Amino acid sequence: MVSDPVQTVFRDTKYYYATGDCIIRVQNTLFKIHKFHLVHNSSVFAGMFDIPSGEQQEGKSDDSPIVLEGEQAFRFRSVLKYMYAGGMGMQIDVIPMSALREIITVAEFAEKYEMADLKEWALSFIYRRIFAPPSVKAKQPLMDLLEQDLAALHELYRRLDSDIASEYRDLIMATWCTRVDKNGLPIAGILHAAEASGQHAYLAELYCVQLRRMKGRARVLTPTPFPSNDIPPVHLQRIYAGYCSLSLAWDNLREVGVHYPYQPGTCPSERHHTKVCVSCLEKRWKEAISASERIQPDVTRMQHRLDVLVRYLRKHTELEDGRKWECFARFSGPNGALAELADDFILPAHFFPGLKWSITR
Repeated sequence: MVSDPVQTVFRDTKYYYATGDCIIRVQNTLFKIHKFHLVHNSSVFAGMFDIPSGEQQEGKSDDSPIVLEGEQAFRFRSVLKYMYAGGMGMQIDVIPMSALREIITVAEFAEKYEMADLKEWALSFIYRRIFAPPSVKAKQPLMDLLEQDLAALHELYRRLDSDIASEYRDLIMATWCTRVDKNGLPIAGILHAAEASGQHAYLAELYCVQLRRMKGRARVLTPTPFPSNDIPPVHLQRIYAGYCSLSLAWDNLREVGVHYPYQPGTCPSERHHTKVCVSCLEKRWKEAISASERIQPDVTRMQHRLDVLVRYLRKHTELEDGRKWECFARFSGPNGALAELADDFILPAHFFPGLKWSITR
């Protein structure tokens, strides 16, 4: 391995064993360990040490250590802690929850260096203590974790490529979003996490949260600056553009409504449909729009508005004279146009108008 620029180095106070047979430098810290632990647990390290002893020069002295580029000393120290812990020290139920960040570090390191057994153990700890059923006494709900732990967990499952990892990543993000909205957690960190993992639906939800925060700080007579809270400009750009897009889309829905065509077999005639049914729908539509705006005045809660709109229309299923409204029953049914209304208001489509370059670039 090629060493990085010379710097003052120190021997680790714990993991520099006199009996060790391999010296590894991480940042400015030297670790003298028994390479068996690495070779036995990692195919990557096994290949790294698969050199005839006479030719292997690095790792023999402090002056010529093996350098792990791109690693951090505290992370490597966490890995060594559990590699040397032995059976008792690795019993999941006796390790305190305060060690969660260390365990996440171990899982990330094990994934990177193909340490299958260590990775499985670390993920088992996380499952048992975070995601396991409530009957497990040691379970720590996601709602109780520190924001930094949520971020570290999300990053771990972003790096893991499996269906269950994707499921846990969504669960973490959903919980994190809830806490940002309900508990006022900072928003910059979760925006970065959602962007890195391409979870655009959650990004849109977070943009709505930020919009409501900004509107809550607004003053009528005194201009109020909106602090960005370290939010990158691209997110602010999407927020403003998305809010404009949502408002215009709702205005269009209010004025135009939805397509309500004549369907043979559900009305006496096309003329009856136009004169009676469409006229009745137009009246109910205006009432439903008013109800949804009154009950949910903030356009950033578009899904709630749509829910109110649809519920109102489905509740009023009779014509003005009290007769059964046959064609509306089909229109408002599970496969009708009303059921598809929400599909036209998928939030990411409104918060990323013309900005796909910033997502994929």
